[in-house]
Amino acid sequence: MLPRPLQTGLRPAPHAGPRSPTPVPRGAHCRAPSGLVWRWDVLAGGAVIHGSPVIHWSVRFMISVRHRYRADGWAKRIGRVSRGVAFSVLLLGVTGAVSLDALSPAAQRGAAPSTVEWQRTFLDQYCVGCHNDRAQIAGLSLQTVTLDRVGHLADEVGVWEKVIRKLRAQSMPPVGRRRPEPAAYDRMASWLEGTIDEVAVAAPNPGRPVVHRLNRAEYTNAIRDLLALDIDGRELLPADDSGYGFDNIGDVLSLSPSLLERYMIAAARISQIAVGDPGVRPTRDTYRTRPTLIQEGRMSDELPFGSRGGLSVSHYFPVDGEYRVQIRLQRTHANQIKGLSEANTIEVRIDRERFTTFEVGGNGVINPWGAVMAASAYEQTADDGLEFTLQVAAGTRTIGVTFPEKRGLPEGVLEPRLSSASYEFAGDRDASMAVDAIEISGPYNGTRPLETASRTRVFTCGPVGETVADEHAACATEILSALARRAFRRPVV
Repeated sequence: MLPRPLQTGLRPAPHAGPRSPTPVPRGAHCRAPSGLVWRWDVLAGGAVIHGSPVIHWSVRFMISVRHRYRADGWAKRIGRVSRGVAFSVLLLGVTGAVSLDALSPAAQRGAAPSTVEWQRTFLDQYCVGCHNDRAQIAGLSLQTVTLDRVGHLADEVGVWEKVIRKLRAQSMPPVGRRRPEPAAYDRMASWLEGTIDEVAVAAPNPGRPVVHRLNRAEYTNAIRDLLALDIDGRELLPADDSGYGFDNIGDVLSLSPSLLERYMIAAARISQIAVGDPGVRPTRDTYRTRPTLIQEGRMSDELPFGSRGGLSVSHYFPVDGEYRVQIRLQRTHANQIKGLSEANTIEVRIDRERFTTFEVGGNGVINPWGAVMAASAYEQTADDGLEFTLQVAAGTRTIGVTFPEKRGLPEGVLEPRLSSASYEFAGDRDASMAVDAIEISGPYNGTRPLETASRTRVFTCGPVGETVADEHAACATEILSALARRAFRRPVV
């Protein structure tokens, strides 16, 4: 039958009389080379030696033998006969000498306490009475906790922090129970704090790692750097959550199923544009100006000198083909186009070169302000004809829409600048004509482009003549490897 495991807590020796009213601290621990731990306890009335069965056979007439096994120590090595015998002989020689000294008064006075002996005594005297395995007051048991592992187990750190708060407040043990001295409170709390802090410094635990995805702005920049492709992230992806004013914190950048679906749709769209797939479906992209923007003077470096107002945009055409461009003009609160009281010339430029012009205003029916809620059809549809078709090669093009600036002043009697029927909303309708948006739709009848910046980034190799399937596979591997290496900024393994 296996010997009983070592029990915690103070106890009298088997041959001793009643427990002394004053408990005596434990003795020392010694560790054998193979991992077996043996210990002698100096108690009131005698000595107890824990260790090898050899000791029990040799000094049974003097002491009671208890055994302590470690899961990774001597108990696992007992099958190794030669080493076990050698260790038993060595242990007998060592402990035989120590056991005789342990019974002497000098040994009882000079035995050094273990590292966590007084802490265990503190808990047994003041805490375990309520917080034991049986009672578990407040769901807490300190009866079998391992004090030499304080701070090592993340699940127990919170328990010890709670114990520290109770000790600092001196709220436990409750009133009416035996309570330690204030110095003992401080000593125990300080030891727990210091031990937890030392473990935290030696082995920091930053918490569980989170999947840190890119936010919308970072995703847009990554696509630009990876594929030389400018995309509108606001159109493809929803806005990101923010924490503490930042939208690039991993904890708030969650990935819900709906957001993952949006990423999949965006990836499919971006890949078609990047490789120049002629089967890409026509889409409509709208570029708008701010409603409060005052369009006076030159609005962009892409627009010519001597121009007034307008809008200039850079648009990526994914394939060679036909595209349609629609110009929309600003309107009033009553959906009336501004500036129709006089003729205006609209210039359209492609890559700074004049492409076409439109004339609008000054020749339609404009209802008086008394009938403002019954605006004429002309005031609402005058920009319907501002549309043209553009045959363009794949790539990025700059499209500009503006008005020539009128520098001359009229001669003769000056007409009122504002309508005389009403001065409350006259400035709204009589303001200068302005561009509200540019809408680009397409491609129509698209063909695969020969070369674009995106295709140059993606297709690092290509088929040469009538290549075999193995050569196609090798080229595909090279393309994907290069793309993955640049995307994740590390070698592909």
